[in-house]
Amino acid sequence: MSTAIEFIKNGITVLGVPVALIAAGNAIRQLRDGNREKAMETRQRQAAAAQGQLKELFNSTMARDAMKMMDWYKRNYRVGSDTYTITSGDLILALGTVDLKFSPKEQYIRDCFEEFFDKIQIIAHLVKIEYLNFGDLAVPLAYYAGIIRDNPDTYSLFLDVYGYSLAKTFLNDTLKDS
Repeated sequence: MSTAIEFIKNGITVLGVPVALIAAGNAIRQLRDGNREKAMETRQRQAAAAQGQLKELFNSTMARDAMKMMDWYKRNYRVGSDTYTITSGDLILALGTVDLKFSPKEQYIRDCFEEFFDKIQIIAHLVKIEYLNFGDLAVPLAYYAGIIRDNPDTYSLFLDVYGYSLAKTFLNDTLKDS
């Protein structure tokens, strides 16, 4: 009788081990699939959030004007009832950090660049805390990052003095990845 009971116990053990291994394998597979799905969902949320930040940047009239000022040698800007002809040379004076007496045109230039750099600073912070994915933002902003890098006399001191260190680092990193 005890031989039969031992035979049954051994049989259950022999059958139980493979069943337990199969169950463990299924659990690991489900966990891996769940992690992959969660990562994909997180990535999609990051991409959507990046698109939102870029949309906010490119839809901001003043930030957009700052980008145009970087892109054009000379262009007219309508500000209220005034029209300013702004050249690339005007940017150096307007973004100065020493003599802080500015004409209305220079004030407008500063306001535009403050808006632009404020938005880049926020984007850089969101990348730093991994809410946004760097790659989703690097390509659309690399062009402007190149202009800023190629004109340090115009932008570098302004970024440093007014606390845009995250924006400056982010723009420099943008160029490394593009």
